[in-house]
Amino acid sequence: MAEENQEITVGKFLKKIREERGKTQPEIAQKMGVNLRTLCRWESDNHLPPPTKIGKVVCAYEMTEEEINTFQQLVPNAKVARIVGEENKSDFDLEYEIFYKLIMRPKETRQRIIRAAIAYDSVSDQNGETK
Repeated sequence: MAEENQEITVGKFLKKIREERGKTQPEIAQKMGVNLRTLCRWESDNHLPPPTKIGKVVCAYEMTEEEINTFQQLVPNAKVARIVGEENKSDFDLEYEIFYKLIMRPKETRQRIIRAAIAYDSVSDQNGETK
């Protein structure tokens, strides 16, 4: 009961999400390309994830829109770093960059873009296009 009254921190928030998803710290660290010690520091509130990792954090922890909004409130002014060189980007890098750019938009814009993407996927599926 006393824990409910405690203020949520970035570390507690990340740990809670990871545990809810049934993920381990090594799984999350590997997915983000950081070492386990770094992730442990983030989840224990010894350090904050740097701005260059915010998008990867969102994707690796598989955050919902509500969780993303909470995360943005906990880490104000978080911006994703521009990654130079399209040919050097992995699929994960591209996903998190696109996703992070999306979540930085106003809620109405995000919803409109998401609806359009879902509609596009439906049409692609009906036309037999591969993804």
